[in-house]
Amino acid sequence: MLTFTQQLLYFCTAEVIEPHWRAFMSRLEASSEDEASAAKTATGEPNAARRTVDELMQDHVDFLATCLKECMLTNAKLLRINSKVTSTCLMFANYTASLTRSLDAASPAFTPTPINPTPLPIDEAKLEKLFSILTQYEQHFSRHLKILLDALNYLAATETVGFLGLCARLSMAAEGGDVGVGFGRRGPGVGDGV
Repeated sequence: MLTFTQQLLYFCTAEVIEPHWRAFMSRLEASSEDEASAAKTATGEPNAARRTVDELMQDHVDFLATCLKECMLTNAKLLRINSKVTSTCLMFANYTASLTRSLDAASPAFTPTPINPTPLPIDEAKLEKLFSILTQYEQHFSRHLKILLDALNYLAATETVGFLGLCARLSMAAEGGDVGVGFGRRGPGVGDGV
């Protein structure tokens, strides 16, 4: 989930917004340089090339529209899928605080106290419930991520080639997030007295 969030943020900032911002700023600088050179070489005639405020505003609107489209904010299907994936990440992040408290309560062996220095037995039922909840989060995330990847691959093939890099990075992240490979029901050291 963290890798997904990092890759999405990287794609939107470094591969979409930053290059288009540089192009927008270079157009502004070019127009100000043209204006300065026209002012120096002007012979008093009003036909020197100057950009109007409307042209500058149109450049800005074009910049915004391009960024919105390439950041997947204009396609309703992508927006809906992306919202599901990010909301799953947000719910998991909110769940981690209670997960930590529950793990501490389920297994006092993880938190020895001066009153009870000997490890107590682990409550298997609580741990099984926690792992089932974690597995549900992982399954929801994996399912929505696969749907997002399928939609991105389709759009990369038909409309926007720029999505290919994001697809490749998210696919590599998704390989590590497979439910069969993840923490599953019983990880090492759970219930074996270690």
